Amino acid sequence: MNSQSNTTEALDLTTEQLIQEAVKNNEGVIASNGAFSTSTGKRTGRSPNDRFIVDEESTSSLIDWGEINKPFDAEKFNRLWDKVEAYLAEKNRYLSKVHVGAHNDHYIPVNVITESAAHSMFSKLIFIDPIEFNPQAKKEWRIMSALNYECSPEEDGTNSNGCVIINFA
Repeated sequence: MNSQSNTTEALDLTTEQLIQEAVKNNEGVIASNGAFSTSTGKRTGRSPNDRFIVDEESTSSLIDWGEINKPFDAEKFNRLWDKVEAYLAEKNRYLSKVHVGAHNDHYIPVNVITESAAHSMFSKLIFIDPIEFNPQAKKEWRIMSALNYECSPEEDGTNSNGCVIINFA
């Protein structure tokens, strides 16, 4: 069992603590040079057919819809979001409070919730791990990374059992 019980909130850990958790959870190893090493697993890379943007009123007319920017139904997104949220609520999970962008006037605060310590650590590497999170109290975005969740294409409207969907609303 991980150090977190399923009934608690997501753990908000430092990078060093996430490395320790990831090793303990068999998500990777410490290499001979001291770096954390992991494998991407069964979902290596992303299929462009599994990436969607929610077609919603506030951005619909601003998006160049087509092969790259494929629309996703807002109601289906909401149902899938709820399913993934419920799935993660039953798992050990990790929280990264990060920023997209460094400028105080333009950053976007993001809460990234993952079921893997390694994915939480990755979010701190691809985004900015700020000294002070959201000092201007802006509206916070949420990202959920459910590594082992499998979509049902027939039920969820996806093309496979894994997907990436963004909802700008």
